[in-house]
Amino acid sequence: MNCPNCHHQLTKEKNQYHCLRCGYISTGHYLKEGSSERQETILEKALNSHFYKLLYNSNFYVPFLVGPLYFGYYQLLLIGIILENLEIGLFLLIAMKLSFSTAILIILFIHILYSIYANQFCIFLWKKKLKKNQQLKLHTSIVNPFIIILSVILIFLGIFLLYQANIIPHGLI
Repeated sequence: MNCPNCHHQLTKEKNQYHCLRCGYISTGHYLKEGSSERQETILEKALNSHFYKLLYNSNFYVPFLVGPLYFGYYQLLLIGIILENLEIGLFLLIAMKLSFSTAILIILFIHILYSIYANQFCIFLWKKKLKKNQQLKLHTSIVNPFIIILSVILIFLGIFLLYQANIIPHGLI
């Protein structure tokens, strides 16, 4: 039997179940300070229903598939843009210097790391954001990853134009 709040395994003692993680008792009360309701943290209030997805990494395949665009979905646009540019630059560098297949393997490895650590990194960054402004709320949007894609395209277009205008020497890239 799992806890309805934190989904941790309940422990049975005599004729009652209780959760060792959050203090939930099968009667509906909590062990902490005799409160009848568990208090939501600021982070839980800000992230709404996405909090448990991030906390328990229940959507681990999404960061693997979309990579740095995942951070844009959770309103971390700057991190998403920086990581996307680093990933593309690393891919191009390895593809030119070593081989295309090595570059793909390294990008797959990086995406595996995203699937493992992206949710915890999002929680960490949201805690930092909430220290500055406790009134923030998560409003997830599919538009944010498109902003990241657009910015990456504009950066590459700018580099291409500088390369064509011979401002960036041809031997550099």
